[in-house]
Amino acid sequence: MRPLYPFILLLPLAGCSVSAARMALPAGVTHSTTEIAITGMGGGQSGRFTAGASSGRFSRRADRLGVMDPLFVANRGGSSFELSGPDVSGVLAARCGFSRQQMNIGLISITPGQLRYVCRFQRDGQPVAATLELQGRGGVLGALDGSEARDGIFEYDGVRLRIRSVHRVEGSPLPLPQPIGYSFSRDGQEIGAVDLNGPDKRLHAPTEPRLREATLVAAMALAVFWDPAEVDQGN
Repeated sequence: MRPLYPFILLLPLAGCSVSAARMALPAGVTHSTTEIAITGMGGGQSGRFTAGASSGRFSRRADRLGVMDPLFVANRGGSSFELSGPDVSGVLAARCGFSRQQMNIGLISITPGQLRYVCRFQRDGQPVAATLELQGRGGVLGALDGSEARDGIFEYDGVRLRIRSVHRVEGSPLPLPQPIGYSFSRDGQEIGAVDLNGPDKRLHAPTEPRLREATLVAAMALAVFWDPAEVDQGN
């Protein structure tokens, strides 16, 4: 089932221009990173994309099963991408899958099966020592504020990054229920972030080549992910 791809817009009080809202970046990331534009990976199920000077192709699917909908909802899906170019070594490929189960009783949401999103990677057709795992945060009853917060770990050729969902928009004090992007940290220090709002994504990557490649690969895995929250909104 193909979801609608909602993205947040900033509507000015005067004039007619409309632009996608930008994610509020973690402190220090703006001045210590360079921006890489990710284009071509909007709301489609498959196609080609560019990520800075690199490029590739992707495919994905997302299914939603409702029993006495919305009493019980099960989400499941998968995605894949290939990436090559000056920012990665060889042809980097990933295969990912996710699942989530949720019950809705009135205004109360119970999550007996928390979101779990896992990616495995290959380079030039051979497995590499890399994995990404993202999980919902908040326990069976979910977060107290109703947000779809996530935490994860990305390990890539000896680099270990922590992933945290970001829910704040630039210029707004109110958090969003669903992630607008993700931040990357290493040894407790924020080193980068990816803004997933809108049809074009923006990666704020560190300049050190090894970390730059790691954050780019992690960003692509998160960009190709069709979030269950998007699938639910599309039904």
